Amino acid sequence: MMMKKTTPLFFLILYFFTAHSQVPVQYLKFDSLLLAGNTDAATLIAATTQSMANESGVEIGMSKLMFGRLAYLNKKWVETDSLFVMADEALVRIGETETECYTMILMERAIFYHVRKRYDEGAKIYQQNLPIQNRVLGPTHISTLRTKLNLGMVNLDAGKLTEAERYYLEAIRAYEAAGRTELPGYARAQIGYGTVLSYVGKTQLAKKSLEKAVAFSLAQHGKASYYYTKALFEYSCLLMMTGEIEEAEPRLLEVVAYSKPLYEQKKANEYCSAMVNLGEVYNQLAQYEKAKEILTEAVAEIEKTYGFGSMRYQFATYNLGIVYTQLGNYDDAEIFMSRSSASALQSFGPHSDRYLKAQATLVLMALKTDRLETAKKLLDSLSINVSSHSNYSMGQAVVTSIQAQSSWYAHTGEHQKALACLDTVLHWNLENGHQFTLYHYRQLIDRKNILLAAGLLPEAAETLRHASALHKTMYERQAAVLTDTERQNLADDFLAELSTLGHLFRTAPSTEMAGEMADLLIFSQNLSETTTRRTQIFLKNTSDTTIVNLYDQWLIAREQLGKAYDTSPKEANTPIAVLKKLEAEVEGLEKMLVRAGVPMALREKAPNWMDIRDGLLPGDAAVSVSRMSSFDGKNLVEKPIYAACVIRQDLDQPEFIFWENGNDLESFVIGQYQNEITRKKDLSPILFEKMWAPVAAHLQGVKTVYFSPDGIFHKINLNSLRAADGTYLLDNIEIKQVTNLRNILDRGNETSGAEPGIAALFGNPAFKTGTISNAPGTPTDLTAKTPLYRDITEDAKGDLHLTPLPGSEREVNAIAKKLTSKNWQTTVFTGAQATEDTLKKLKSPKVLHVATHGYFLNSEKTSSSNGITSPHAGKNPALRSMLFFAGAENSIAGENTGRNDGILTAFEAAVLNLDQTELVVLSACNTGLGKIQNGEGVFGLQRAFRIAGAKSLIMSLWEVEDAATELLMNTFYENWLSGMSKSEAFRKAQLTLKAKYPQPFYWGSFILVNG
Repeated sequence: MMMKKTTPLFFLILYFFTAHSQVPVQYLKFDSLLLAGNTDAATLIAATTQSMANESGVEIGMSKLMFGRLAYLNKKWVETDSLFVMADEALVRIGETETECYTMILMERAIFYHVRKRYDEGAKIYQQNLPIQNRVLGPTHISTLRTKLNLGMVNLDAGKLTEAERYYLEAIRAYEAAGRTELPGYARAQIGYGTVLSYVGKTQLAKKSLEKAVAFSLAQHGKASYYYTKALFEYSCLLMMTGEIEEAEPRLLEVVAYSKPLYEQKKANEYCSAMVNLGEVYNQLAQYEKAKEILTEAVAEIEKTYGFGSMRYQFATYNLGIVYTQLGNYDDAEIFMSRSSASALQSFGPHSDRYLKAQATLVLMALKTDRLETAKKLLDSLSINVSSHSNYSMGQAVVTSIQAQSSWYAHTGEHQKALACLDTVLHWNLENGHQFTLYHYRQLIDRKNILLAAGLLPEAAETLRHASALHKTMYERQAAVLTDTERQNLADDFLAELSTLGHLFRTAPSTEMAGEMADLLIFSQNLSETTTRRTQIFLKNTSDTTIVNLYDQWLIAREQLGKAYDTSPKEANTPIAVLKKLEAEVEGLEKMLVRAGVPMALREKAPNWMDIRDGLLPGDAAVSVSRMSSFDGKNLVEKPIYAACVIRQDLDQPEFIFWENGNDLESFVIGQYQNEITRKKDLSPILFEKMWAPVAAHLQGVKTVYFSPDGIFHKINLNSLRAADGTYLLDNIEIKQVTNLRNILDRGNETSGAEPGIAALFGNPAFKTGTISNAPGTPTDLTAKTPLYRDITEDAKGDLHLTPLPGSEREVNAIAKKLTSKNWQTTVFTGAQATEDTLKKLKSPKVLHVATHGYFLNSEKTSSSNGITSPHAGKNPALRSMLFFAGAENSIAGENTGRNDGILTAFEAAVLNLDQTELVVLSACNTGLGKIQNGEGVFGLQRAFRIAGAKSLIMSLWEVEDAATELLMNTFYENWLSGMSKSEAFRKAQLTLKAKYPQPFYWGSFILVNG
């Protein structure tokens, strides 16, 4: 965090605005002319006063004071000092020390020494002046109050925190006793007092004081004032010091906005400092691109205004170097860190804290890039003397140097020395209140890695426990104020922790570690999705009008962003600058929304594995699969290992199964599975042996399995795996797929289809407007020569064609008839009425059934002739998963460029109003596909509909045949409406279909996911 001196010259000079009732009129004229910038006229008055002066009058002293102020403006420091001393001596000589004129001269001298960093001299003269002011002007005079305030400021700047705390408190009480709280000095005293309290570790008192200062400054002076921005800046610094990073961000954004005009008018310095701190906040929140952008701007502005040698420049370049390190761009990181080091060397010398810190960080960078010789030379040049550094920034510099030494020892295999150094760093964090920061977490991870390399596995496990607990706390505090993308980035570290625990467990298994692994798996799986969903449901249902209005703005901005992600090649692509502006607007509104009340709504205790066990019934088991990284002896590497956690009611600890060769599963095994499915064959028992037999060995007597998949397991239907005796899993066991095992605890909230509700059904859209979709003569059973599939075709030119789906129209009409007979309110949309806009206007029907074409663009291409992709789709799987509605083919051809183009992407589906929707059925091809994100499931339509609020989804893993799908869906609804649970109704529908069409291609294409 950037620490900043608390005495801007602008504030000190405010003294000269005070009217002086007992001073020569010439001086009053001089003062007003000087403040107006008319130095020529002011100089003339000074000369006239000097010519009129005699040895026995006050004019001689006042003329010296005038010329001293002129010399100060011209930066003639020696001359200024001499003239102020002469003014002082003149009034002492004639015995005029008990006068207002003399108090003015003393104030000028004290301020001069203060600004010139001659703090002891300044403090001495402030103290000399105070009793004279009390006698001559009175204790409530503005100048007397100002001296008390300045005594606090000069002691703070001198690092004398105890004295600063005392004088600031005296100043506050003096202003209040005098009834002068409307004066700017009162606000400044409050700010200074809170700042000192934060420095001396009285954080709770500091918070109260600075919160009071912020509120007072806002009420008395307004947001555009120096005092408000200063108070808010100091408050944000305190929040950063106490690790409340997510709370600091909105304050810093406000400081940047309101201090910029003041900075441009040379009335405040907080603008650049706030930008640097904001960059550090984004770095700690792992929002590295944002941090890079704002710090790059800050470096340029600081260099222009304050110069290469300024402390602000050192902080800004240092932080920018850190950000580039996090981005893995070590070349640019070294450039900016070297600039910070050179600036500190020039300004403060080779033994300064700033130089030490920059050089130490350069060591860390050299080690990251395996430049050991460079690292050793840098280390040898470091002069570390812990005892000589006591305050916050100096201590941190030494700590960074020690951390660099620790990294050097770790690289050279001297593990005990590395641990000793790192333990010093961690102890310093605890002593200075830094234990809840991202840096402390990273250092714990470093310690764990050293212990692993040293073969000290129990110690590594213990350190990882601390790191994981801290990480959970950090995530829970930050998650609500992050965007969905930022949550995903932050959640990646949980996967690394889980992978490390997996390595430790496989090496030295223990009961305790088994429970920890299970708990971390339950906490981390689908973590980002769960947080996003809870946030969105809260936003939709709140009665707070402020939040409702913000939510409406967010929906509009998000829709505009969706339009900017244009999918039509015949339209000009949105300029990048416009796109970035829209993205920033959406993210900004997200932040405003969650800060308006969501964080408190999201805080809840995460279940552990024993909660899951206690929620199971006899004959139940819970199985959660995790895709982990492997460990090469020093680091985690991208060589996948799969683990399955089995929890049963009769187990005292979770049981784990590992597939050590994840590459085999992800290449040969899944390749064979997909090949046999596509060829409409019975699956080979070898697939069962490789993918499920190891788990089945732990499921004796189990009839129902709650299954949470990860990685490649998202691409298979477990029910379709065939054992050596010729039976499928579907025949022998009930698989209930869930997004996370915690969903087991919510299964009692599931409603039956026998309880009527509202249903909206879409089928056979008129993909090309002006045509009739339900063409007659379409085959209706699987024995026909030309069966229809709910997939789209692509011709030799790469153009897409959406064939009509008459079977889907029969499907939705038949289902609607069944629902209506059970007193459901149903609405069917087919042909030209089956529009994207109609779907978007729905408000939480109990059932949403969509029977149409689905599409997932597998490759992350940036352009395509078929019109279904864009330069932005490759980076965002939510833009590559889609359903087609009326008019979609017109849009593909570039004819329809309106708001609703008939192509509903997952990006758009995520904000549908489905938070009370029991079931969404996506009766189309490939609707369960998307980009698989470790720990977070499939990023595509299924994730989007869950975020929108759907409790359960039925979706497909491959292309589906029209007539078979029609039969499956009709049978499922008959079962569900009869009173069965969704899971039972779906399984029996699959068994019915399997009896007629034995190959899993037909009956296994759809899965039911509860979550």
